[in-house]
Amino acid sequence: MCESDTSYIYSEEQLIVLCREWQQRLRLECWEVALRIARQRDFDLKNAQGECCYTKETALATIKILDPTDYPQSPFKYDMEIVLVHELLHLHFCMFDKTEYGSLDETMMERSIDHIAKALVKLKRQSGLKAENAVMRGRYP
Repeated sequence: MCESDTSYIYSEEQLIVLCREWQQRLRLECWEVALRIARQRDFDLKNAQGECCYTKETALATIKILDPTDYPQSPFKYDMEIVLVHELLHLHFCMFDKTEYGSLDETMMERSIDHIAKALVKLKRQSGLKAENAVMRGRYP
Protein backbone atom coordinates (compact mmCIF):
# COMPACT_ATOMS: atom_id res chain seq x y z
CA MET A 1 0.00 0.00 0.00
CA CYS A 2 1.23 3.53 -0.67
CA GLU A 3 2.54 5.58 2.22
CA SER A 4 0.08 8.04 3.64
CA ASP A 5 0.40 11.50 5.21
CA THR A 6 -3.22 11.54 6.27
CA SER A 7 -4.36 11.20 9.83
CA TYR A 8 -6.62 8.39 10.83
CA ILE A 9 -10.35 8.76 10.55
CA TYR A 10 -11.69 8.55 14.09
CA SER A 11 -15.43 8.76 13.60
CA GLU A 12 -18.23 8.03 11.17
CA GLU A 13 -18.88 11.78 11.03
CA GLN A 14 -15.37 12.37 9.64
CA LEU A 15 -15.87 9.53 7.18
CA ILE A 16 -19.20 11.01 6.02
CA VAL A 17 -17.57 14.40 5.37
CA LEU A 18 -14.82 12.67 3.39
CA CYS A 19 -17.41 10.64 1.49
CA ARG A 20 -19.30 13.78 0.43
CA GLU A 21 -16.02 15.35 -0.69
CA TRP A 22 -15.19 12.29 -2.81
CA GLN A 23 -18.72 12.01 -4.17
CA GLN A 24 -18.32 15.56 -5.47
CA ARG A 25 -14.88 14.89 -6.89
CA LEU A 26 -16.00 11.64 -8.56
CA ARG A 27 -19.27 13.14 -9.80
CA LEU A 28 -21.36 10.74 -7.73
CA GLU A 29 -23.65 13.32 -6.11
CA CYS A 30 -26.68 11.60 -7.65
CA TRP A 31 -26.03 8.54 -5.46
CA GLU A 32 -27.43 8.41 -1.93
CA VAL A 33 -24.77 6.69 0.13
CA ALA A 34 -25.26 5.30 3.64
CA LEU A 35 -21.87 4.86 5.24
CA ARG A 36 -20.58 3.24 8.39
CA ILE A 37 -17.48 1.91 10.06
CA ALA A 38 -18.12 -1.79 10.68
CA ARG A 39 -16.49 -4.66 12.51
CA GLN A 40 -15.21 -7.61 10.45
CA ARG A 41 -18.02 -9.82 11.78
CA ASP A 42 -20.54 -7.48 10.07
CA PHE A 43 -19.02 -8.00 6.61
CA ASP A 44 -20.37 -10.47 4.09
CA LEU A 45 -16.89 -10.90 2.58
CA LYS A 46 -14.05 -12.24 4.69
CA ASN A 47 -10.76 -10.33 4.71
CA ALA A 48 -12.37 -7.27 3.11
CA GLN A 49 -11.42 -3.72 4.07
CA GLY A 50 -14.66 -2.37 2.62
CA GLU A 51 -17.94 -3.44 1.06
CA CYS A 52 -20.31 -1.65 -1.26
CA CYS A 53 -23.87 -2.86 -1.81
CA TYR A 54 -25.90 -0.89 -4.32
CA THR A 55 -29.06 -0.72 -6.34
CA LYS A 56 -28.33 0.68 -9.80
CA GLU A 57 -31.93 1.56 -10.61
CA THR A 58 -32.42 3.78 -7.56
CA ALA A 59 -28.82 4.99 -7.11
CA LEU A 60 -28.78 3.87 -3.47
CA ALA A 61 -25.66 2.41 -1.89
CA THR A 62 -24.47 1.18 1.49
CA ILE A 63 -20.75 1.25 2.14
CA LYS A 64 -19.06 -0.41 5.08
CA ILE A 65 -15.46 0.48 5.97
CA LEU A 66 -13.50 -1.87 8.21
CA ASP A 67 -13.01 -0.70 11.78
CA PRO A 68 -9.23 -0.27 12.29
CA THR A 69 -9.54 -2.48 15.38
CA ASP A 70 -10.04 -5.44 13.05
CA TYR A 71 -7.24 -4.62 10.62
CA PRO A 72 -4.74 -7.51 10.85
CA GLN A 73 -1.13 -7.05 11.91
CA SER A 74 0.56 -6.03 8.69
CA PRO A 75 3.55 -4.08 7.44
CA PHE A 76 1.08 -2.17 5.25
CA LYS A 77 -0.70 0.87 6.61
CA TYR A 78 -4.50 0.73 6.67
CA ASP A 79 -5.81 3.77 4.81
CA MET A 80 -9.55 4.28 5.22
CA GLU A 81 -9.65 7.05 2.61
CA ILE A 82 -8.29 4.74 -0.08
CA VAL A 83 -10.81 2.07 0.95
CA LEU A 84 -13.62 4.64 0.79
CA VAL A 85 -12.61 5.83 -2.69
CA HIS A 86 -12.27 2.21 -3.84
CA GLU A 87 -15.82 1.46 -2.71
CA LEU A 88 -17.18 4.66 -4.29
CA LEU A 89 -15.52 3.77 -7.59
CA HIS A 90 -17.60 0.59 -7.65
CA LEU A 91 -20.61 2.87 -8.20
CA HIS A 92 -19.10 4.12 -11.47
CA PHE A 93 -18.24 0.63 -12.66
CA CYS A 94 -21.39 -1.16 -11.49
CA MET A 95 -23.11 -0.70 -14.84
CA PHE A 96 -20.35 -2.71 -16.51
CA ASP A 97 -19.69 -5.24 -13.75
CA LYS A 98 -20.93 -8.67 -14.75
CA THR A 99 -18.04 -10.50 -13.13
CA GLU A 100 -18.48 -13.57 -11.02
CA TYR A 101 -17.13 -13.44 -7.45
CA GLY A 102 -13.74 -15.15 -7.25
CA SER A 103 -13.22 -15.18 -11.03
CA LEU A 104 -10.12 -13.84 -12.75
CA ASP A 105 -12.25 -11.04 -14.23
CA GLU A 106 -13.43 -10.02 -10.75
CA THR A 107 -9.88 -10.10 -9.40
CA MET A 108 -8.65 -7.91 -12.25
CA MET A 109 -11.58 -5.48 -11.79
CA GLU A 110 -10.80 -5.19 -8.06
CA ARG A 111 -7.10 -4.62 -8.72
CA SER A 112 -7.85 -1.97 -11.33
CA ILE A 113 -10.25 -0.14 -9.03
CA ASP A 114 -7.68 -0.34 -6.23
CA HIS A 115 -4.93 1.17 -8.42
CA ILE A 116 -7.24 4.00 -9.49
CA ALA A 117 -8.30 4.68 -5.87
CA LYS A 118 -4.69 4.85 -4.67
CA ALA A 119 -3.71 7.17 -7.53
CA LEU A 120 -6.64 9.53 -6.91
CA VAL A 121 -5.98 9.76 -3.16
CA LYS A 122 -2.29 10.34 -3.80
CA LEU A 123 -3.10 13.17 -6.24
CA LYS A 124 -5.50 14.74 -3.75
CA ARG A 125 -2.89 14.65 -0.99
CA GLN A 126 -0.20 16.07 -3.24
CA SER A 127 -2.47 18.96 -4.19
CA GLY A 128 -3.32 19.67 -0.57
CA LEU A 129 -6.81 20.81 -1.56
CA LYS A 130 -10.21 19.67 -0.42
CA ALA A 131 -12.72 19.11 -3.20
CA GLU A 132 -14.82 22.17 -2.42
CA ASN A 133 -11.73 24.44 -2.45
CA ALA A 134 -10.56 22.94 -5.75
CA VAL A 135 -13.96 23.52 -7.37
CA MET A 136 -14.02 27.14 -6.23
CA ARG A 137 -10.54 27.68 -7.68
CA GLY A 138 -11.58 26.14 -10.99
CA ARG A 139 -9.32 23.11 -10.80
CA TYR A 140 -12.18 20.65 -11.29
CA PRO A 141 -14.53 21.54 -14.12
